[in-house]
Amino acid sequence: MYKKILVLVAFLLGAVYSEAQSTVKSPFSRFGIGELQKASSGWQMALGGISSGARSPYNINFGNPASHTASIRQGFLFEFGFQDKITQLNDESNTATLNTGGLSYLALRFPFTQWWGFSAGLLPYSTVGYNIYVSDSIPGAYNYYTNYKGNGGLNKVYIDNSFKIYDRLSLGVQASYIFGATYYKSDITVLDVSSSSVYVIDNRVKANNFAFSAGMQYHDTIYNDYHFVIGASFSNKTTLGAYSSTSKTRILAVNSNEYRDTIFRDNSIKQEMELPLYYSVGVNIAKGSVLNVGFDYYMQDWSNIQLLDNTGMKPTTETGFSLGVEYMPRLGSSKYLENIRYRAGFLHKQGYVNINNNDLVTNAITFGAGFPIKFSYSLINIGVELGKRGSVTNTLLEEKYALFVVNMSFQDIWFIKRRFD
Repeated sequence: MYKKILVLVAFLLGAVYSEAQSTVKSPFSRFGIGELQKASSGWQMALGGISSGARSPYNINFGNPASHTASIRQGFLFEFGFQDKITQLNDESNTATLNTGGLSYLALRFPFTQWWGFSAGLLPYSTVGYNIYVSDSIPGAYNYYTNYKGNGGLNKVYIDNSFKIYDRLSLGVQASYIFGATYYKSDITVLDVSSSSVYVIDNRVKANNFAFSAGMQYHDTIYNDYHFVIGASFSNKTTLGAYSSTSKTRILAVNSNEYRDTIFRDNSIKQEMELPLYYSVGVNIAKGSVLNVGFDYYMQDWSNIQLLDNTGMKPTTETGFSLGVEYMPRLGSSKYLENIRYRAGFLHKQGYVNINNNDLVTNAITFGAGFPIKFSYSLINIGVELGKRGSVTNTLLEEKYALFVVNMSFQDIWFIKRRFD
């Protein structure tokens, strides 16, 4: 059993790392450090992404390290997820449809003791994926067009430790290692009557460093089987060491001949990339195991953060909120449909980047369900997010998307002493 799980973990680690670099295609990922990924499972995503006050014995909460004291005693929980995203891009005159997907994350969780919970995993932090053509001309001289390409992103390996201070209060700390590589390429093609010139700029950036965060959750009973959870999480400001290699090449095509000339090359440019302070607060109110309602608010101020150069972008403060509702008719019922967890939510966020003096705004509705696997504590979670980001009027581009997530949450009870009569 243990060996099979270790082999599966090793396989999925390699798959997640390779897929994490290619799970997005969005022109907006050109800005900043790419498209930020607020890590969430199918459970959390279907609830709008709530995390601060969320606690579950059956699912892992990636947003608050204090939540792992909710683990089942002697329970070992292993999760991995898949996602597929269909994106429709619109500007004033064109429409394009893109599709990306793959294995998105893996994580595990188990309790060391009744008061100490542990979790570890590999998650995406940001993703870059775009291919943009821009045409222009210099009056009286020549026409040219530029092809901007980008691919890659940052990943996060984390280790969480959660401690039950007393029955109602839990504190958690997270140590993580953020790392990744991003590839940027610009092809500038100058068109002339007798020849064409292409200027190719290649830039590869590798970044990494350790980061730390903390969280808390306080839960208590309101009345009978009504109870609440108040939670908060905090991540410190982190500076990533970034190293880039850049080359500039001119390619001149005359008739059928091609001439290449390397104008510039530097393989050891040292830079810095900052990740700002992040905090979130939230509250969940539940009626037994039947109904759970949660609300989250978060903020991350990018306005004074040093980032790599991105023409046309101004970093700004990102804020957002999420609302989620989960309903399960009857836990332990002999009828399967009454054991399904039905979920819905809404999310809103704005900022991070400012384009044409307008903050980038995202609105989305979410829904999904958790399907129990019979005779076990395991679940299959599905989630759907339907959203819209940007607008043709304000940011020159509108992005509509449908994100589908499926995650497997396998849980078993370990270290039980068997007794024989």
